[in-house]
Amino acid sequence: MNVLIKLGVVLAGYTAALIAACIAVSIRHFLTRHTGTSASSGAYALGDLSLFFFVLVVLSIIPTILAIYFLWKASRDSNKNE
Repeated sequence: MNVLIKLGVVLAGYTAALIAACIAVSIRHFLTRHTGTSASSGAYALGDLSLFFFVLVVLSIIPTILAIYFLWKASRDSNKNE
């Protein structure tokens, strides 16, 4: 595979993780819009932030492992040529 394709795959994975985190927070807003969120808005903001980072970190594991694999394979291939 070309280096640019590998980079694109990894960046697409991070982008998908970011979009999924935004969707998760949007779903939480939709499900809690009629409750008493205005009375404790700071607590709900912390919950939104925690949910966003949790989903982002968990889903970012996949492209990170893929990037490590690509780098490991590239270093192994360059060591074979020496």
